[in-house]
Amino acid sequence: MSQKLDVAAHWNARYATTEAVYGRGPNAFFSSWILGQSITGLAPGRMLLPADGEGRNGVYAAVHGWDVSTFDASSEGVAKSQRWAAEAAPLAGNLQARVARAGQYSPAPGEKFDAIGLFYFHQQPESRARFHRQALEWLAPGGTLLLEGFGKGQLSFDSGGPPELGMLFNEAELRADFAGLDVRACGTFLVELDEGPYHQGAAEVVRFIARRA
Repeated sequence: MSQKLDVAAHWNARYATTEAVYGRGPNAFFSSWILGQSITGLAPGRMLLPADGEGRNGVYAAVHGWDVSTFDASSEGVAKSQRWAAEAAPLAGNLQARVARAGQYSPAPGEKFDAIGLFYFHQQPESRARFHRQALEWLAPGGTLLLEGFGKGQLSFDSGGPPELGMLFNEAELRADFAGLDVRACGTFLVELDEGPYHQGAAEVVRFIARRA
């Protein structure tokens, strides 16, 4: 089996055996940004959430009025995302979830997104840089890109994340990957994760927010 097929099989098995692998609530960093947008009165727009897994972030954004597109390599995760969105109806707005790997996904011709959220989407370095460049092309003028993932120091913790140093984030790599964006925030933090059974305990995370001119 190829590495990509192994990845899909791994996540299918995990999502099939646990109802909420990372909890049903949204990522805390993401939810604080969504609420901040609401407080400032900015109208929700179109959002893309790659590798959204079971859909906890996509459903949350849809409930808050965003027109959300998500994708994930796991068919089990996508099916659960669609089910959770249906359970949230009629509060949840439009959420379109589809099965696709990062290298396969493409939006409709000319489609741009007002926000793109990348949450714990860890890839091998070459794949990461390539996908991040692609994501830049999908971001609309004035759009915001958000990212949270495990930092290089996460290897000292047992609260989740890949065991390979190259798959973990640091600030310099993100600034390089997203060169050309107006970086609004970029930092490394020690946090206490409480996101389902697979993200529990002390962790090092990198958070990044940037806007396209």
